[in-house]
Amino acid sequence: MSAPSPDSDPIEALAARFGVTPIDAELWWQALTHPSYANEVPGSKHYERLEFLGDAILGALVADELYRRRPDAPPGELTFLRSVLIRRETLADWAEGVGLRDLVRVGRSARGFDAVGWRTVLADVFEALLGVIWLEHGLEPVQAFVRKTVVDRIPSYADARRELEPKNVLQERLASDGSEVAYRVVHQDEHGVTVTVSWPGGEASATARSKREAAVEAARRALDAIDAESGAGAHA
Repeated sequence: MSAPSPDSDPIEALAARFGVTPIDAELWWQALTHPSYANEVPGSKHYERLEFLGDAILGALVADELYRRRPDAPPGELTFLRSVLIRRETLADWAEGVGLRDLVRVGRSARGFDAVGWRTVLADVFEALLGVIWLEHGLEPVQAFVRKTVVDRIPSYADARRELEPKNVLQERLASDGSEVAYRVVHQDEHGVTVTVSWPGGEASATARSKREAAVEAARRALDAIDAESGAGAHA
């Protein structure tokens, strides 16, 4: 999905990406307004109430689609799949895809957001916009958009676990042949933490804002390395 054209009304162009026509432009702008902007501009409203509504709608629609499309899946598996589909990283990707970054209104205090901060805002705004569409047009267009952009990307249960619980998956994978996993912090400063995970066959490292995030990403990279090695061995 491309960003709204700079030559058209930004709200009409954005709404078209969701397959609807805006009824109340002010409500759409509210969904695009961060609390920091509302705090600085008297009379403006921010997106948090709309985000609350959109979050609930998105969760219910994704749960409904998973229930129907995976009739034999147990509740735990459905929960994992839903978590992957509606997690903030995924929502931020969709928000980027419909060009929200250039439309979001933030106050001076929020203009220094780093990449992680901005992606959190984009995920919130995406949910707020779903709330707007629900209020203006009801179920059908929201459901159609969620099906097209969210549910059609349902991962396998194995991929969902790998994405959400890479440390557990890595531990289980290596424990099957008696191998152990060790994590250690190799660097830390004001910019982030670097964690290395090692196992008998190698090691992988990642840097993130926190030790937990770095360890999770290191585990993902370890799984990628192990899979690549297994694939290479199979074709040797």
